Amino acid sequence: MMSAPSRRAMAKSTLVRRDGARIRYEIHGRRDGIPVLLLARGGMRSSAGMWSDPRGAWDPLSRLSPEKYRLVAMDQRMSNLDQRLPDDHDFGWTTFRDDQMALLDHLGIERCHILGSCIGPSYALQLLRDHPERF
Repeated sequence: MMSAPSRRAMAKSTLVRRDGARIRYEIHGRRDGIPVLLLARGGMRSSAGMWSDPRGAWDPLSRLSPEKYRLVAMDQRMSNLDQRLPDDHDFGWTTFRDDQMALLDHLGIERCHILGSCIGPSYALQLLRDHPERF
């Protein structure tokens, strides 16, 4: 009897930005799958773990086939309680957009789909407006 594909992350890692921000991310599915950047609910503190929260309305990690897609779920900067906000922080939409683009560049993803929930579409609009050739 074959078991169902695991919802667990294929890979978990952290991207450290020049300013010291740590962007945690998970990759689910095949390395050669169709890339999809997942932007979770949770406001400016949205994180990859929110996709599997049972209070969420929809979980792409269990709905999209890991045989077809390469799902990239990321934490937004400062979403982890172990990171303190610097006293002079002034994070705007462009800071988050730059983090998202840096992660795609780090992973070597030239073009991808975007899937967002709650605040995710607001992040997606910034990406589409400023980097339409990538999505």
